[in-house]
Amino acid sequence: MIDKRRKEGVADVKNTRRDPKKTNSFYSAFPKNHRSRHYGLGTTERGTQLTMEDKERLEQQLHDMAVAVERLESSRQKLLFEIDSQSSEIERLFEENSNLSSAYREATDIVAHWEKQVKDCLKQNEVLRSMLDKLRTEQASVSIVNDRQSHKGILESNEEGASEISQAYTSEVVSLKGQLAKEQSRAETLSAEVLQLSAQLQQAMQAYNGLARLYGSLFILVTSLSQFDISTIFFSNYLYGHIMVDKCSYKPVLRNIESNLLRMKQDGSLIVQ
Repeated sequence: MIDKRRKEGVADVKNTRRDPKKTNSFYSAFPKNHRSRHYGLGTTERGTQLTMEDKERLEQQLHDMAVAVERLESSRQKLLFEIDSQSSEIERLFEENSNLSSAYREATDIVAHWEKQVKDCLKQNEVLRSMLDKLRTEQASVSIVNDRQSHKGILESNEEGASEISQAYTSEVVSLKGQLAKEQSRAETLSAEVLQLSAQLQQAMQAYNGLARLYGSLFILVTSLSQFDISTIFFSNYLYGHIMVDKCSYKPVLRNIESNLLRMKQDGSLIVQ
């Protein structure tokens, strides 16, 4: 009974198989390219050509990416080398700056010592000048007394007319000697003042030249920074982390500094000669 049912099932399966003619007529309604592409019924030459083109395109893209990676790696190496060189240069400049600062402090101490000595010399010069004025006054008074005594003897021996002339001459000589002593002391005072003013002028010129050099360096720096066109600078993640410097944050400040420096340059047009 069971075998009979199995035989009937096999017969039913054989009867339910597709007719090849009907199957061919069904698939013949579709184009070959469409049939091979979407139903996997075969691979045409055009499909093979497109696949090779895609493969070549992807290989070219991969090659381009590899070349770009090599370029970026070389650029990274160059950047690292430049950063190392700049770091060494900055260290050298810092060391040179420290040496210059120490030399400047030593020179400043020496200048202060010499200024102190000059002030002491000026004080001593004042004392010596006052003593010289006293000596000149005493000498003038002694010469006046001697002249009076000599002219007095002459007056006693001569007549009255000649005595009046010699007396007037004696008084004039005495007044001229007193004026000469005063003018000499005044000339020495003026010469000392001239020397002091010349020293002050030298100090003012040195200060002006230092300010001019500082102003020139600041003006060049501010001008170069204000004309800097890069809006944002990114440093690498493996060097300094995520750091972003935006020009918009400091550009107004630089413009204000530049305008102030230009105004100072226009106002301070005085030239020290």
